[in-house]
Amino acid sequence: MKYFFLAAIIVLVLKTLDLIYFFQIKEYRFDRFFSGIKEQGTSAVLYNPVIHLPAKKLRNFLIFLPILIFLVVFAYFFRPSILTTLIILMLSPIIGFLLTAFFVSLTGIPVYFYRKKIINDAKKKIAGSKAVFIGITGSYGKTSAKEMLYDILKNKYKVAKTDANMNSDIGIALSVIKNLKDDTQYFIAELGAYKRGEIKKAAEIVRPTIAVITAIGNQHLSLFGSKKNLVLAKKELLLSLPKNGRIYLNKDIDSLPDLTSNLNYPICYFSINSKADIYVKDTKTLSDGITVKIVYKDKALPVKIDLLSIRQVSNLLPAVAIAYDLGMTTEEIGGQLLQIKPTDNRLSLKKGINGSLIIDDSYNSNIEGFKTAIETARQYTQPVKIIVTKGIIELGQEKSESYEQIVDKIYKAGVKLYTTDRLFKKMDKNNQVLLFKKEKDLGDYLCSMLDQHTLLIIEGKFTQQFIKSIIKL
Repeated sequence: MKYFFLAAIIVLVLKTLDLIYFFQIKEYRFDRFFSGIKEQGTSAVLYNPVIHLPAKKLRNFLIFLPILIFLVVFAYFFRPSILTTLIILMLSPIIGFLLTAFFVSLTGIPVYFYRKKIINDAKKKIAGSKAVFIGITGSYGKTSAKEMLYDILKNKYKVAKTDANMNSDIGIALSVIKNLKDDTQYFIAELGAYKRGEIKKAAEIVRPTIAVITAIGNQHLSLFGSKKNLVLAKKELLLSLPKNGRIYLNKDIDSLPDLTSNLNYPICYFSINSKADIYVKDTKTLSDGITVKIVYKDKALPVKIDLLSIRQVSNLLPAVAIAYDLGMTTEEIGGQLLQIKPTDNRLSLKKGINGSLIIDDSYNSNIEGFKTAIETARQYTQPVKIIVTKGIIELGQEKSESYEQIVDKIYKAGVKLYTTDRLFKKMDKNNQVLLFKKEKDLGDYLCSMLDQHTLLIIEGKFTQQFIKSIIKL
């Protein structure tokens, strides 16, 4: 009985580690945690026999250590019976969740004060700076737009930016403290959100003069609650501008009237689909890039860009317009555009194992990005074209409709879809979707069949182990 009881405690410890991992990938946010449970199913999260280990981070240690001590003390003093042992074994996911949730909340207290201090330090540094702040947000494309704008401006001006995808209030504050220098002229900040009010808080830190909205889709819709809330959240950036503010806005956004109502700022519209303040024409997709003519006011800039899809150019247009408006010449901008590369893990071309070709779009996944990746596959001559995905998270009530669009797209493009998401397989009528139980099974299968005749698109997040197994380093 004693050993059976100890086994039950070990199961509980392992499940606790798995739940700490799940909280970690959801940024220790209860709204994202419960959204994940709702989407994946309670049993799939709590009773999944596969154990994921959390990263070696201080907060994870502070969550796990008191739980471990509690369970060790409990196991030492408790006198188990068959019934109590079975109850512990059966309810270990529930007990593990309650313990983990308690210490996630408890560790949230010092985290709150730490964040507050860092944000205040960043605000003080900004108050003493003469830099002009540029804020970029959108459902997708904001990181690429930020990096492209930085690459264009950096040779003429002293420019700084937020690091990687650090787009929360604390991420922005840390980047400001690290990257804002005394001689910085322009600071480019990426602002993200999961609910209303978060972009407003981030904008209060950087106080941008220039605002860009790249696109609006249905990413994280389940957290926002509605498309209206999502749009209003993005609008918070525009409402944060001072009287001399300027806006650069994607003309192709469906909800433009909601975004622009009650605003009194000059707006520069950009588009890849129609004429706007800045737009493209004479586009041509080549095997090694795209040629376009970018038209802005009385200027025309023909250029060849090392990008895979015309949709990536959409993120480039506000960067070009801002560069012009800040005083750069056509020659200066054109020279910098020649050096533009796809942001890593965002529709970037790589060599795969066994001579295969990989399009790496693994940074994250959204409906428009997914469809763009499928369209991009049409450009290549490999007879076997595969897109792999674990699904798109936090789509809420629009998930089924979004998946239907993707499945229809793979049918038309002749692309096979390999996935661990059952909903994709459920919608497949043409036997073009292959379902795998877990990521490792999918990775093993790919390693056995990839060759020089295969184009593989990695759509959305996978583990580093999976990525390294199929991309030739």
